[in-house]
Amino acid sequence: MLGAKQCDLPPKTIRDEDLFATLEEETPEEKQLHANATADVKYIIGGAMKGGSTYLSNLMSMHPAIHRPSYGEVHFFCEGYHKGLKWYINITCGATKPGQICGEKTPNYMLSSTSIDRVAKHYPNMKWIVVLREPVSRIISQYKMYVRSCAKLGLSYHAKEGDLPRCNKGGSILEALHNEPYCLSEEEKKSSSVSKYYYYIQRGFYIDQLEYILKRFPRNQLKVILNDDMRDIEGFDQQSIWEYVGVDPTYRVELKPIFQAPKTQDEEKMPEEVVQQLQELYQPYNERLFRFLNRTNIWDYGL
Repeated sequence: MLGAKQCDLPPKTIRDEDLFATLEEETPEEKQLHANATADVKYIIGGAMKGGSTYLSNLMSMHPAIHRPSYGEVHFFCEGYHKGLKWYINITCGATKPGQICGEKTPNYMLSSTSIDRVAKHYPNMKWIVVLREPVSRIISQYKMYVRSCAKLGLSYHAKEGDLPRCNKGGSILEALHNEPYCLSEEEKKSSSVSKYYYYIQRGFYIDQLEYILKRFPRNQLKVILNDDMRDIEGFDQQSIWEYVGVDPTYRVELKPIFQAPKTQDEEKMPEEVVQQLQELYQPYNERLFRFLNRTNIWDYGL
């Protein structure tokens, strides 16, 4: 059973004039950093952890006109903001060659309105690329990732409420779901804390996260890609990605299947009743998402 309390009330509507009145402006020094940069950040790959953002980032880095930092996930706008804008530009674009654009991948930005606000402050023209995966399978994949990471240390995974996922004795996927406070306060939504790493359920409310991005950015600066589409190697539309970020649209990358971790004999399975509870929880959010995308709901659970 899911232990977290379900949110019964719709989110409070924020008027655009109130929202944008709270957005800070860059300092003159920060504006000068942009002006002096040989290359500056043009796109961010966001989305859901275990959604396929790494696959997309690797694919995009194969285009000769795109530079991707070797830093992996930069996490500047959520955890590294204290390092300053100069550090961010250097770590993301410092090795960019002439004729290249640069961007980065940090799925966690999606979870924090503060992170999104910070992007809007420094990069109002930022292009967002958001990769989404069916939310129940995403939860299972995230849990397996933590279990595997702990197993490498010879330990088991233990999810503790209010803390980072940690390697310890005991722990199960049911405990992890039970401990998550997925009915969040406004302050928790604003937080850019790394404690969000242990969230499972909260990550799947995609439409709410997208709608907040669109409070800060116009619709033409948001591109949504489904994990399901990337699994269709023959039909996946690379050209639309190249056109979106402004590089040669005729270039073609040879695609490979998305990596799937091999199953183990002692792998924990999600109880069917919990799967159904999660599907019931996500169904209305999925419906809103696919209406927004103007697509048939391929995540319809038939409930």
